[in-house]
Amino acid sequence: MKRDVVALSKVSLKHRDTVNRQMWGRFPGTLADREGMQYLTGQFQRLGLSVRTVPYVLPQAWRPDSWHARHGAPGPEGTGRLGGHWRRS
Repeated sequence: MKRDVVALSKVSLKHRDTVNRQMWGRFPGTLADREGMQYLTGQFQRLGLSVRTVPYVLPQAWRPDSWHARHGAPGPEGTGRLGGHWRRS
């Protein structure tokens, strides 16, 4: 089981390093999600289990592309505002 946790973590880390350093992981509907599913179904098949996949189209969801934060006092030294860029996935 530890081998599987390490393998799935490597999928997440690969996408962190190659796709988006701020928003990474195996979010549903992403390439990393599909790679994780392929890994798991491959392991099930290796164990002799029958695997059947069912296509599913996820409804559109809002996810940030990036984010940033600042901390400061109101006035000329800082704004104290949070911000980000959002996209529909």
